[in-house]
Amino acid sequence: MSKRPELLRALTVGLICAGLSSPVWANALESRRDAREPAFAQVMYQYYQNRPYDALTTLLSNRALEFNATGTVNVLLGDLYARYGLTREADAALSRATNSDVTASNRNMPWLRYGKLLNNTRQDSLALNFLRKPPALLTPLQESERVIMVANILTRQERVDEAIEVLQDYKTPSPFYRQLARYNLALALLQPAMINGKPISDDEKKRRESIAIDILEKLRKGKVEPIEQIVKPERPAPVPEKKLSHLLRKPKKSLVENKDLGNASTLTASALTQDIEDDSITDDDRLNLKDKVALSLAYLHLTRNQAEKARVALRDVRLKSPYSNQALLTSAHVYFQLKDFQRAYNFATELANRDPADPMVQEGWLLAARALEELHQDQAEERYQQALQIYKAQTAAINLLSRQVEQIDILRLFPVDTRDPILLELPSIPKTPQAGLWAQLMDLPEVLSVLQQIQQTHVLQDRIAQYGQRIDRLNKSNQVSPDDQTSLKETLELYQKVRQDFQKAGLQDRKALIARVQQPLQQRQMQLDRYLTEALLGLQRLRQHANKDR
Repeated sequence: MSKRPELLRALTVGLICAGLSSPVWANALESRRDAREPAFAQVMYQYYQNRPYDALTTLLSNRALEFNATGTVNVLLGDLYARYGLTREADAALSRATNSDVTASNRNMPWLRYGKLLNNTRQDSLALNFLRKPPALLTPLQESERVIMVANILTRQERVDEAIEVLQDYKTPSPFYRQLARYNLALALLQPAMINGKPISDDEKKRRESIAIDILEKLRKGKVEPIEQIVKPERPAPVPEKKLSHLLRKPKKSLVENKDLGNASTLTASALTQDIEDDSITDDDRLNLKDKVALSLAYLHLTRNQAEKARVALRDVRLKSPYSNQALLTSAHVYFQLKDFQRAYNFATELANRDPADPMVQEGWLLAARALEELHQDQAEERYQQALQIYKAQTAAINLLSRQVEQIDILRLFPVDTRDPILLELPSIPKTPQAGLWAQLMDLPEVLSVLQQIQQTHVLQDRIAQYGQRIDRLNKSNQVSPDDQTSLKETLELYQKVRQDFQKAGLQDRKALIARVQQPLQQRQMQLDRYLTEALLGLQRLRQHANKDR
């Protein structure tokens, strides 16, 4: 769901505040040679103090800055719009700054931030058109981010071979992005692809899968070696000489390196001679990428019935990794496939000790019981019974949350404490018996977004109440001139309209949250029903065997 109406209402609130603090309601500022100087200084101070909301509303209440000041102001404005998800406004501001005298260091990060906004909000066509035309002098790290985004968008658009073409030859001085590009190349090779409008052959699928596995194996060992071209760039058919010269076309270049589209940022050979480390890449980023490589490789081996190779790959996934639940469950399946049921039981039991609201943990309970059944252990029946109790308890929790969600005090459950009414921190998981379920729900972008909208509306309503108090004090003041009374009346009308809008928005957000929560809860319940059925069938098998033994 788009946040655009809420964001624009929020900015309107900021403009009311800016209006209330303008010289109409206070002593006039000292006369300056250029009236824009104090406003520009205030914007710059707020921007670099990481107060983007104040910087943006100050800019919007001083429109002369936007249209008459240097390109730097429009770059800042585009950056601020991008932070708040206002794509059209950001694009317009950055376009106004294109031909201005703006340094690359001031221009390129806002440009990249806007590209990230389009990419993250899945506006793929806009993002691709924007990212394929970078400004000059992107840094090597900025260029690396750009290429990764272009390739990911092409993959999402099912233009798999174009994504492969982008990534197979790509070079970067960043070790992290070098590995990330190669990992994304392996994932692209595993996607369904088309050649001349037809699905690729089974032989080609196997070839690409083998290349992907080889890439992942080398990445697991920390190697990024040159590879032969997997997809050859298409060449246009030769044009007969009798054709007119204006029909001749240059060979098509890739989207990443098409200089005809304005790309002056393609890395030169000299830029690739020495590795560059990026301070924004944390140790967790690097370790998480290693975990994903190992887990993807293990899953591939497991689907190819190569359980031993999968077992070796899984050794590289950390026990405390964000992906450790997936790794434990995959390990249990690996040993089950190897018929080492004792170890399968051990891994499944380690997983079963974790949060039972996680579907992988729920599957772990079932797999542990299956392993004991294969071992002909007497505890198998007890384990199935325990699994049934877990599934019934989780079913009860889902039903309870489904009934209560309409009455829950969301803001008490998810309190918000922020200076910025729009750029909110991620809400903390509530410390309640249903914390596990909420953690699962908050992993869903559609639930998290509406939850943050409820928090945002609350913060803005608090600000509106403060503005209302200031307007009330002005109404009662004897110092407001007759001319300013007209402006005050207009401000009061705007304030009342915005307040009513937010009251309606609060009700709409609550209805949206209920709808967004109910659907995944139903899906969780269906999954639990399957596990419940499997556990009952396991108990039935055990009892049938027991009757035969008698």
